[in-house]
Amino acid sequence: MTKQYRSFFHFLLLVGLLALVPVMVKATHIVGGEIELQYLGAGRPFTHRVNLNLYFDQLTGNPGAEDATVVLGIFRKRDNVFLSGLELQKTGSSQIASTLPNCTQASQITRVIRYGLDVTLNAQAFNDPGGYYISWERCCRNGGISNITSPSGAASAFYLEFPAISATSPALYNSSPVFKAPKGDYICLNRPFVFDFSATDADGDSLVYSMATPYNGFSDRNNSNPGVGTATVTSQFFPGPYPVIGWNAGYSATNSIPGSVPLQVNPRTGILSVNASRAGLFVFSVEVVEYRRGVAIGRVRRDYQLQAIDCPVNDAPVLLMKAQGASSFYRPGTILTLNDTDKACLTLFVTDPNANQRISITNGSGLLLGLAITP
Repeated sequence: MTKQYRSFFHFLLLVGLLALVPVMVKATHIVGGEIELQYLGAGRPFTHRVNLNLYFDQLTGNPGAEDATVVLGIFRKRDNVFLSGLELQKTGSSQIASTLPNCTQASQITRVIRYGLDVTLNAQAFNDPGGYYISWERCCRNGGISNITSPSGAASAFYLEFPAISATSPALYNSSPVFKAPKGDYICLNRPFVFDFSATDADGDSLVYSMATPYNGFSDRNNSNPGVGTATVTSQFFPGPYPVIGWNAGYSATNSIPGSVPLQVNPRTGILSVNASRAGLFVFSVEVVEYRRGVAIGRVRRDYQLQAIDCPVNDAPVLLMKAQGASSFYRPGTILTLNDTDKACLTLFVTDPNANQRISITNGSGLLLGLAITP
């Protein structure tokens, strides 16, 4: 091969390698998720519904990474022994709504993919007083995360604990806490922000919330989906305890979103609050423990992400009103008395301190108002 052809060959090889880079980036997709275990009632003894909610990066996630089924593992807590694999079928998918959809930032769109299976947990097999846990692992998280190391190579491990079924008499039935559906909202820098991360419990158990470091698990780029198609192969299921993600310098479970008020959760209500000082995409985890008669009987974690951005200033419009022909505007606190037989014409003047913004006015009073709008 001549020098000229060798150079051309090396050039083609380099182009081919570079062409692979976008594919590798798009292979990341996981925003977060959680597992649910719901007892189906006395009509179906020992039968439970197992759900997995996977939050998927709709914009940069690779559609090929959306699994038709997911395989969860059940383990005994006392010695981390693997007991069974559960293959859950996809049951639905929908985009997560925003509280203010007109203000949603296009750089963060999340879809929830739901998986589920009805399973009967044998009372004799699940009678260990130490309880059990269900887990699922998958690589990889989306690459734009700001607060962890090597996010596009970081995996996720979702985790739920549940108590023995027949360790007590009468038998103990339990449904795990179920988180409320999240919203696709974003944080504005240096402004107070709250986010409902609460859960409900079908059994009326007491719930206590805390911030936690997300689990990474044992999966990675080379073994991104260890449980797929292997519901009966025990070697493919990794028992806990699970490795956690690596925080970037300055971040932690209690400082996953830094600010004058770093991201925190109310331990009783599950409401998140933050006053963020740094822009970025931040992953975090909230753990909720359920207590019955003062004893912790189960726990579940939800991984999720919030984006903090430098929002444009949006001051409230200024509204002034005066009677027709009057020389001055009404002052705040002025009381107007109008009878149903009066014919009054009141003129509104609306201005906005911020240029190039549209003002919309809705008449909800049933009165006919003459509007004079000044830009």
